[in-house]
Amino acid sequence: MKKSYFLSKSRNLFLFLILIFMVHTVKAVNPPMSGSYTIIKGGGGDYLTFNAAIADLISRGISDHCTFNVGEGTYNEQIVIPAISGIGESANILFQSATGNPDDVIITYNVSDPSANYIVKLDGSDYIFLEDFTFQVGTNTAYGVLVNIENGAHHNAIMNNKFIGHPTISKSTQHALIYSEYGNSVDSMNFIFGNEFENGSYGVYFASIDNSNLERGNTVYNCKFTNTFDAAVYMYFQDSCTVRQDSILNFTSSHSTVPYGVYLNSCKREYVYNNHIIMQTESGQDGGYGIYIEDGLGDLNNRAYIANNFISLNINNTFTTMGIMLNDSPYRDVFYNSVNITGDYDGSVAFRVWGTSDWYIAHNNIFANQAGGYAIYSSIASNFASDYNDIYSTGTYLAYHVSTSCTGLSEYQTATSKDGHSLSVNPEFITDTDLHIYHANENLDGAGLQLSGTNKDFDNSTRDETNPDIGADEYTYMNDEKEILTYSITEQTGAAVINSESHTISLEVEYGSDLTSLVATFTISENASVKIGTTEQISGITENDFSSPVIYVVTAEDNTTQNWTVTVTEALNDENDILAFSFAEQTGVATINDVNHTVDIEVDFGTDLTNLIASFNLSPDAYAKIGVTDQVSGVTINDFTDPVVYRIFAENGTEQEWTINVSVGPNTENDILTFSFAEQNGEATINATNHTVEIELVPGTLLSSLVATFTLSANAEAYIGDILQVSGTTSNDFSSNVVYTIVAEDESEQDWTVSVTVEPYHGTDILTFSLAEQTGLATINSTTHSIDIEVEEGTDVTYLIATYTLSEGASVSVNEGIQTSGVTENDFTNPVTYTVIAEDQTEQDWIVQVTVEDNSTGIEDLESLGLMLYPNPTTNYIHIVSNNIQSGLVQLEIFDITGTQVLSKEIFLNSKLNVTINFDQNVNSGIYFLRLKTSEKVVSKRFLVK
Repeated sequence: MKKSYFLSKSRNLFLFLILIFMVHTVKAVNPPMSGSYTIIKGGGGDYLTFNAAIADLISRGISDHCTFNVGEGTYNEQIVIPAISGIGESANILFQSATGNPDDVIITYNVSDPSANYIVKLDGSDYIFLEDFTFQVGTNTAYGVLVNIENGAHHNAIMNNKFIGHPTISKSTQHALIYSEYGNSVDSMNFIFGNEFENGSYGVYFASIDNSNLERGNTVYNCKFTNTFDAAVYMYFQDSCTVRQDSILNFTSSHSTVPYGVYLNSCKREYVYNNHIIMQTESGQDGGYGIYIEDGLGDLNNRAYIANNFISLNINNTFTTMGIMLNDSPYRDVFYNSVNITGDYDGSVAFRVWGTSDWYIAHNNIFANQAGGYAIYSSIASNFASDYNDIYSTGTYLAYHVSTSCTGLSEYQTATSKDGHSLSVNPEFITDTDLHIYHANENLDGAGLQLSGTNKDFDNSTRDETNPDIGADEYTYMNDEKEILTYSITEQTGAAVINSESHTISLEVEYGSDLTSLVATFTISENASVKIGTTEQISGITENDFSSPVIYVVTAEDNTTQNWTVTVTEALNDENDILAFSFAEQTGVATINDVNHTVDIEVDFGTDLTNLIASFNLSPDAYAKIGVTDQVSGVTINDFTDPVVYRIFAENGTEQEWTINVSVGPNTENDILTFSFAEQNGEATINATNHTVEIELVPGTLLSSLVATFTLSANAEAYIGDILQVSGTTSNDFSSNVVYTIVAEDESEQDWTVSVTVEPYHGTDILTFSLAEQTGLATINSTTHSIDIEVEEGTDVTYLIATYTLSEGASVSVNEGIQTSGVTENDFTNPVTYTVIAEDQTEQDWIVQVTVEDNSTGIEDLESLGLMLYPNPTTNYIHIVSNNIQSGLVQLEIFDITGTQVLSKEIFLNSKLNVTINFDQNVNSGIYFLRLKTSEKVVSKRFLVK
């Protein structure tokens, strides 16, 4: 027993020693990490992927700073970085692009799980630095979070990266590019610096649990946001958060109904300063909010700071547009901000204070609304300190206070007892979006109140310690005016003409003055100086040669310069008349009125007034202009559709305006240009020499009521007698020649004779032919012009009456005897020749052969078929019976006496033929023929319908 117990204890001790050895060996092989490592996608580095490196960090921890240099390429992986052992202020982890260029390393992932909507997740991790990467969403447009910060992730830094999200129309946080989830955890002291954000619903979204668990110290600094849909920066339940020196650009259709630049909700002691926020829209788009602060927390010793921001909003629709909005957010200092609203919406507001909270201070701001809306809109009656601001609006109302709309600054000052030192002037921004102040604006220079703790401006320039400027830009005022205000020479004949737009001075001196030695007396803008060449000019003393124009160089206080051209002329001829005026196209001499200074002239009808060349004579040495265009007689082309004003300049420069009125003479032409009828068979023949129109119409046209369509010479009218003719409307009788009287615009007349003829018919055909006694249809052969017809046995062929139809307009004779269908008797014992005469008198002979029925053959056929028709005569039906036709296909056809088929029917028999045919409305009283066809025979039988 003792031995066994000893051996057992020895074995256990041995195993324990082996385990201790293995633990020390593992620690020796995998010590905590520190120093530099590489992640290279294609191999050749320490790791192939981020996740491989993070797996090592999780298993080993760190003992000092760790840097992971990431090689070029696209890394398609979802990355989770949890808390790492050993990490802290003195030992952090940096992931960075090896080249320092964010474009070289792209991190992306196509998220498909809504519970894992991220590409990178800082999961409770601290002191993780991500630098110089491009984070880009995958192809699944339902998810768009790029970096997720949660579970108490603190002291992390995300620097100099690019974040590219989905272009989205959703406000959902599923598309926030950097996202700290609301109600999830407290994530503090995270630093977002130098990044570029494009698209997404939010650029940076930080939210804590509630107002009892505020995140602290989160910072968004020196970042650029472009076209974020709802808000560039969204902060919720934050303490001492900072949004600083960021650039926010939102453009047309890239944002939601009411987008935000910076949105702060339930925050405390926030610092929002030196940001440049631009929201530019087009018609139908929304303006939104520049900075929106809602339900803010704080107290007298924990005030928020909103300062030195450039906020530019453009609005062209009736949607909410506000530069800075404080909504139930007390204890806010609003200092040195420049807000500019442009576009067109009278409901827009540059600075709005809303709710029941108070304790606001607004000093040294520019609240400019150039869209016609309010500069300030406040519902706070007390505890709202506001002064030394520039409150400016182009709208009807400057400001709103509690319940009063104020049209001007004095009214607003009276209503509020505030802003006693404030101004209401155009701030003169450099552009609508560049809110620096033009240096020559003297109104805002030194007009602000000295405020402790705000000694730098938007550009980090030092402010004047005693008299700072109003707005975010501290500028140095310098006068930019460089005008010549007055100018005279002793010898002048009249006041100098000073043109401040063209920067010219024109001056006339007395005739005989020596232009080479004149002295000018002048005044110029304050603090400006003037030279000609390098010679300083002294008013009333310096002598100059004005034989040709002289250029004065005026230098303003800001060292900008302006050239002024001074032209001195000697008094000369002062006549400025038009003495003669003509066109090649004129109908008579121009009427020149030298009292009213007008010229009236008429040109031929049809002249193109837009392209006329005038020849004219002027007073000696005078010249002419139209507008600023010199006119050259016989050369210059002008449009004289409307009166044209010639400026006639005398030799001495005096001007006289002359109005040229050009009229067009009436048209003398009275021609018929085109003439037609709907019924014509060819173009009309229009003879412009004989003034006749000849036109032929289609056969059968009635001439008693025809409507002509015609065109005439320009502005001419047509009459028949005293009746005005309207083309395509007026009806006339053209049975005989019609005379149209064409009246020209100048009332001269010309008669035109219109002759209308009708083309005769040409047909010489017999279309149908029948005899009352016929046994079957006549056979009409239009090629041989013959007709064969059989009559019943026993018929007296010497006395038969034929019924027939002919071509339209034709007649027929037999032996020169006129025939009448259904009336004229003829002897058909022998073939009869019918001579058909067309309406155009052409003739065609037709031979009609009448044969008498051979009853033996017919009876045999009918009897062999056993064919019976009854009743006969009938009214509206007939029975057809045959005992000998019992199978096969039988075709039945019924024709009237003219040969027109009125019925056709096919029957396939399985027993003897026994069929009843009912007649429809097409069968009238008269003689009809039944034709029966089998595979062996064709027979006909006549019957009568009563």
